[in-house]
Parts: sequence; C-alpha cells; structure tokens
Amino acid sequence: MNLVSSFSPSVQPARDLGRAAESLGRSLGRLPADSGLAPAAAAARFDGQTASIKGAAAGVQQAVSRLQAADQLLGAFGATIDRLRGLAARASESGNDRFDLERVRQEFTGLQDRLRQSIGGSTAEIGGPRDVAADPGQFAGRDLFGGGTGPTVILDPAGNDTLALPVANLRSGAMGALITQDAAGRYRLDLTDHTASEILAHAGEDLAGGRAALGSVQTRLERASARLQIEGENLASALPPLTDPAAVAAATRFVRFEILTQPGIVAAVGNGSVGGALKVLQG
Repeated sequence: MNLVSSFSPSVQPARDLGRAAESLGRSLGRLPADSGLAPAAAAARFDGQTASIKGAAAGVQQAVSRLQAADQLLGAFGATIDRLRGLAARASESGNDRFDLERVRQEFTGLQDRLRQSIGGSTAEIGGPRDVAADPGQFAGRDLFGGGTGPTVILDPAGNDTLALPVANLRSGAMGALITQDAAGRYRLDLTDHTASEILAHAGEDLAGGRAALGSVQTRLERASARLQIEGENLASALPPLTDPAAVAAATRFVRFEILTQPGIVAAVGNGSVGGALKVLQG
C-alpha cells in the first residue's frame, strides 16, 4: 500500500513507512501516536523484534545443517550396504575356496566395523563389550542415528510454531541387526548366514525411507527460513531510523497525519472496526 500524502514528505522515514500495508501495521504497533512511547523504548522494542527474528533464523539454519549432515551419512551408508550385498552374494556362490571366502569375510566385517563406529550406541542398544561413541554420526554433540526424538526447532520469532526434527534410529531394525555384537565383540550377522541377503535388503530400504523423511522436513525448514528472511527485511524497511529520535518523531507525526486525513478512518475506528480502518488505509 502506498500512502499518498497531501503534502510533499521530505523525510526519508515517511517514504519508508509508505511501502506496504504490512509494514505500516507493524509501525503503528510499535509507534502508537497517543501512547507517549519514548524513542529509546521504541528502539529497544525494534531491536528485540530483530533479535527474535535473527535467533529463529539461526536455529532454522542449524537444523538444516543437521539434516544435511544426516542425509550425507545416510547416503554413504547406502553405498556401504550395496557393497555388503555384493560381498554376501559373492560368498554364496559355489566354488569359492576357503582363502577367497576369508578375504570376503574380512572386508564384510571391516564394513560392519565402519557402520558400527559411525552409528554408535550403548551395549544395551548394539551389544558388544563396550559402548561406542558415534563418530562421525553426531552433530553439535548430539547423536544423529540413535533412539528418541531430535531437537526442537522454533520456526517463528514468537515461538508459536515449532518442529521436532526426526531421528533415523539405525540401532534397531535391519541396520541394528547388521551392527550388533555379542559380549565378546563378534558380529551376530555373518555374511554366510542365510538371512544376510534379506537383512541387507531391508537395511537399504530403511536408509532410503530415512532420507525421504529428512527431505520432507528440510523442505519445511527452507520455507520457514524464507519467511523469516522476508519478515526481517520488512521489519528493517518499516522502521530503519528508530535509533534516531528526530526521525522517530517525524515518522510518528507523519503516520498520525495520514490516519487523520484519510476519509472514513475516524468513523471506522469510532465504530470499533480495526479491519475497516485498515481497509480505508489500503485504499
């Protein structure tokens, strides 16, 4: 909405305040003409709103980075599963000599070690003689592939819209069966087991499903990030000179004058219709 003044405004804040109806609404909320709000208090409120937007945006960006890290690892795990399936198929082929089978088993076990270290987990979750700290399956000190829920992200400055990030629990199901050890540190799944091919197939499916779940959440986070960026830009353009007391006073006088000179605005406010007043302002 462009405000058309009956005089030629030479003050820059006045031109900024006339850019959009949304910006004007926020300006009115922060600088009510009859409230006696001091310029310093207005600046503090403006700074607080700006900090809230920046804080929410930073949290959303960190959440996006977390999901990207998890997605990259899931993709790498998928490639490892493909290799394990190839090794299991090779081991099941007839005519393999003992030496060749042992070489295949060593590679298979080495890949299990890599997955187990990356996913991590306690002995209650993945067995073995000791707990395993996930490396590199962590982000900001939190496991990416354990049980439980992920961190909660605030998507708006007011904190009314939140999102719990999903966690792909790879310590259970087919992936858990692949990396679980007994108390002596031997893997419960050997490449020659008749269930190996089926477990590996399910593990690949679980990884694909985990990536799909992360993708849908990342899309929502990217939309929230775009909204926060727009809101920050609107806030900055609505009242850029709030730290200048003279400019604040000029902007307040300008808004008061425009409201009082719009036909029908007084009647709309007198009837208690804020929506009607805004319609009048929007022209």
